[in-house]
Amino acid sequence: MSETAQELKEQALDSHEERHRDWVLKARDIAVQVARDFGSVSINDVRPRCPLPEGAHPSLYGAVFRTPVLRPAGYVVAFHPESHGRAVRSYKLAGEK
Repeated sequence: MSETAQELKEQALDSHEERHRDWVLKARDIAVQVARDFGSVSINDVRPRCPLPEGAHPSLYGAVFRTPVLRPAGYVVAFHPESHGRAVRSYKLAGEK
């Protein structure tokens, strides 16, 4: 049976998270604090506060928001130049309106 694109994505994020666990936990803490302080958070807020570890693939940022503490809340425009202005998800603390 072939795997779906979503399953492959989840496997890749699992692998990233395993290899860079300490960094992911630090970045998640930052994301949660930003959401507490400002009401929402996106990768735009995490990138400058927690640069990727040396040699890590940029898709590692996708592992940051895989936590039940945060829930999807909408979209914002990505700031970093390589994004070419694409939309990225924003998050709020779970349980908040």
